[in-house]
Amino acid sequence: MDHGTGTNWWDAHPYVHVDGIFRKWVGGEESVAKKMIAEWIKDSMVKTVIDAGAATLSLYKILREMECDVDYMPMDYTNYFLGAVDALDIKKFFYHDLVSDWPEDAKADVVVIRHVLEHNRGWREILTHMAGAASKYLVVCNFLWREYGKTEMHDPEEGQPLQGWISNPEVEELLSELGWQVRRREILSSNDYILWFDKREEDSGASS
Repeated sequence: MDHGTGTNWWDAHPYVHVDGIFRKWVGGEESVAKKMIAEWIKDSMVKTVIDAGAATLSLYKILREMECDVDYMPMDYTNYFLGAVDALDIKKFFYHDLVSDWPEDAKADVVVIRHVLEHNRGWREILTHMAGAASKYLVVCNFLWREYGKTEMHDPEEGQPLQGWISNPEVEELLSELGWQVRRREILSSNDYILWFDKREEDSGASS
């Protein structure tokens, strides 16, 4: 059985298989998801983006190559992140722990997170902060391992599995409670399962 395509998972979470909704993994290229996200950012014409867990700013590099006119604000808490923002002359960034309360000025049209939640016991707190920081959209990309859409959590320091799993349906459930609705699901491989969210209309109207 292929990773992420177990019968039970598909039976429980049916998908509409149309062009742009389901995409097969292409050539094993690790950058496919980032390119897809960057293309969407450009096409959606958002003005501001927070890249949560930005690491070496690979998403920014793709956006720059695409000549995407967007205010990019990365957030991370690693030394190599600081080296990247310095090397690329990023004007506004957040050197900040994603689990703790985010800075008050960490606000954007869209917040993107890719392969961070599955390495962090505080993934619920991170999603809550993302939901509060974004005004229009959320993009969440997780690993997808085996059936049931579950993602094994690994300690980034020890490299060992944590005693827990992230379930992508749980991500949807939490963000739904926070006023967000999933608009699209895309599976690229066992490595990339992307959830695209926007605010429910009643919540958008209440906050405007």
